Amino acid sequence: MICPAPRRGRVHGIDPGLTSNVASVAEDLMMFHRVGGGQLGIAAHALRVMHSHRQLTRSALEAGGILLGQTIRRGHEVVIDVATAPGAGDRRTRRSFAQRRRTAQEMIEASWHASGGRRIYLGEWHTHAQDDPAPSRLDRRTWQRIATTANYLHGFLFFIIVGRVRIRVWETRTGGGLSQARLASPS
Repeated sequence: MICPAPRRGRVHGIDPGLTSNVASVAEDLMMFHRVGGGQLGIAAHALRVMHSHRQLTRSALEAGGILLGQTIRRGHEVVIDVATAPGAGDRRTRRSFAQRRRTAQEMIEASWHASGGRRIYLGEWHTHAQDDPAPSRLDRRTWQRIATTANYLHGFLFFIIVGRVRIRVWETRTGGGLSQARLASPS
């Protein structure tokens, strides 16, 4: 199911434990500096979806979904305003998550059409049972496969791993490698 865009205004309902250690929150966005210049903002609603699936217990399964949003100023500024939740057909274990591609594609297309072509596919997110998550070899291989096979015109994709305490963001660009986005400094 596609989550609606967040309301504008101050952040409400975000667990302080998620934001206090991970980034500054400007209005309703968690901000990251992109390695090649520009910024990435993650809307409060998208953060809540990802945060709600953290693996806080020994039996919690990995979760994930797709990231949708908009580019601003020729792609230098990007806002992720939708993070989809895991679906019934997704495969989930303690250490892996595999989303049904067909369902994900249907969500991407529905969101694009509903937004008049403004909301686009920006990448993927998933959880790890780590306080400060790092990508596994499988994560890196999967991201490389997505980056080389997905249809995207803006030249970059984001991959987010949500840990128990921190959230980390990586970006891949067409023809380039993988780089980690830097959290914006608190104001």
